[in-house]
Amino acid sequence: MSNKARPLGKIVIIQMAEKKAEKNLIIMPESSKNKEDVNLTILSTGPDCELGLKPGDVVMPRPGFLSAVMFLPDSKDKFMVPESFIIGVLNSEEGV
Repeated sequence: MSNKARPLGKIVIIQMAEKKAEKNLIIMPESSKNKEDVNLTILSTGPDCELGLKPGDVVMPRPGFLSAVMFLPDSKDKFMVPESFIIGVLNSEEGV
């Protein structure tokens, strides 16, 4: 039996997005572009999150987000990260 992680506070559970969004709707200055160049899929959010993220949203993390990643014990591809490390929504399940 596997324990299902549930984020608390302003924590989100993410996994690496399988497919990058075709077009980024956000144009970022070169100096702030994410050197890790990854997109993340939101799996769930904590009750105190304020960004209005929903499961399935594809988001862009701020540079250095890997330093804040908390690995889930039962998973190799799901992680917890503070909501403050999300800097943009690339696409969402609601069609934003």
